[in-house]
Formats: sequence, C-alpha cells, structure tokens
Amino acid sequence: MWGDVIEASDAAQIVKAYLGLPEPVRQRMHLALTRFGRAKRRFELEVKALDLMIAVELLLTHKDDLGENTFKVALRAGLLTNGGDNERMRARAVFVALYRLRSSIVHAGAASATFNVGVFGSEPTEQMVAEGLKRTAAIMRARLLACSLPDWRKFDLGIE
Repeated sequence: MWGDVIEASDAAQIVKAYLGLPEPVRQRMHLALTRFGRAKRRFELEVKALDLMIAVELLLTHKDDLGENTFKVALRAGLLTNGGDNERMRARAVFVALYRLRSSIVHAGAASATFNVGVFGSEPTEQMVAEGLKRTAAIMRARLLACSLPDWRKFDLGIE
C-alpha cells in the first residue's frame, strides 16, 4: 500500500513533477523532502519522530495557517489518504498520535515505548512512527505527481 520501493519509471515521473513545481511550492516541498529523508535515516526514535512531523507540517500546512496544527494536519492527512473510511480514520488517528508524541518529546525529552492511537488503542511507538513515515511518503508522492499543494483554505471547505 505505502511501501518503501519506488519503481524507476515512477521515480522519473516524480522527479519531473518535482522540477515542474512553481518556486514557492518547490521550496516548501524541498524542505519537506529533506526533513522526511532525515527522518528515514535517523536511528533515535525521538529524532526520527521530530523530523517526520516537521516534514508533515511543511507538507500539510501553509505558512499563513493560523490555529491548531494538530487538527489541520490530522484532518488533511485523513482526507488525502486513499482507501475506505476505516483507512482514513486510521490515518487521522496516527497523525494526531504523532503530534502528541512530538509534544511529549519536545517537552519531556523522550518517547514512551507505546503510544495511544485513539480508538485503535496502544501501539508500539516505533511502529506508529514507521507507519507515519509510510503514510507521509504516499501523500508526498501524490502531491508531487499532482504538481502542487492544495490551496488549503479551499481544500478544507471541500472546494478543491
């Protein structure tokens, strides 16, 4: 579903789409991809989670967004997830949990071995971060192939 392997033909299409992005979007996508790449290479779970969530914020928010990013990021991740209702609910729950994990790491300096993923219950933190990486990769790929990031003000209202 959201694996780590990219086919050569798919990679060429993704690179072409990335290079075709307009400059303000490409710069934001570049930062998101850089943080995502760091997250994939990190060994420490806490650092991996922080880089992942920075990438997600860059991908799913606009610099002018005001207010609660946890709600916006989780909602947008759920809306941008392919699959049925349960899959989209799962994506939303994972990103809410990842935001709570991020806060825990920033304020307490460490992550617990397990973390509550809403109605899905307590899960190994490492597994949740790995799932977040895979879901973020799928969203990034789709946004790159669409050659844009949505106008979030319209997207949130179902206009786009």
